[in-house]
Amino acid sequence: MFNDCILTIGINAELKNNNNGQTKHWSTSHREKKVMINALQNAIILHPENCSLSFLDFRKEIMVGSFNQKVDLTIKRILGKGQRLFDPDSILRGNCKQLVDALTSEKILKDDSSKHIGRVLGLQCANQRTRGPSIEVSFWKHENESSISSTGSALSCDSPVGL
Repeated sequence: MFNDCILTIGINAELKNNNNGQTKHWSTSHREKKVMINALQNAIILHPENCSLSFLDFRKEIMVGSFNQKVDLTIKRILGKGQRLFDPDSILRGNCKQLVDALTSEKILKDDSSKHIGRVLGLQCANQRTRGPSIEVSFWKHENESSISSTGSALSCDSPVGL
């Protein structure tokens, strides 16, 4: 599980744990999604191997379509100065839905359904504060549920999806 990283995108945006975008009125969610789309369009590609292309150049030159396979996601919140860790059950709360919607709008993902996304893991990193607040989204080759081993993968802040 989470062993074969395909792509990592570094996004200069803040992952929030409040329920912005989850209100009864659609306008708040729409506004948050637009913020995430804009941040994604200004993002950089961090993996494969220190690619450092802009997101838009990457989309024009390398990945012109959506993933044609089911992928797993890690969404890493990189804390900025003075920020505190969220409770573990709050990492994927708040505007994370709008981030995934932005990935779909920008045609990285065909859809945000379980047909195209397998597992989603939320991580936090408190020892890269000079880079934060920001977000790293990594896409991983999805493994069949029955082939998952019980051994954990080595995740660290040095890897694209560190803790």
